[in-house]
Amino acid sequence: MTATTASPASGNLIELPLPHGVERCVISTSRGPVTALRARPAARPAAPAGPSSTAVMASGFFGTKEDFREVLPLLAAAGYDSWAYDYPGQLGLESDEHDDFTIATMAAHISEIVREVGR
Repeated sequence: MTATTASPASGNLIELPLPHGVERCVISTSRGPVTALRARPAARPAAPAGPSSTAVMASGFFGTKEDFREVLPLLAAAGYDSWAYDYPGQLGLESDEHDDFTIATMAAHISEIVREVGR
């Protein structure tokens, strides 16, 4: 996975304050960079056999990753590596009129993000 800590946005975007323990990140995907918020658990237990202890949240049509900024630390406190991300075309992320926003393409995109951050 390529996830890097991001600096605050520039330009006309307003950055909402983040709770303690939540960081801004950029995830590189096949559709281009995706901005994300992440809260890591204080102590990550040894990986259990079975499902990952990662939570990934995606907003609805009019939402953004910031909608989850207060939930991320709660999930991290419960032991989850918690992520919320923006779709391409949201909040200054690159997109154009040829971008595909069908349900199948969006499902494939979230599947890619889940695979990447769940490693």
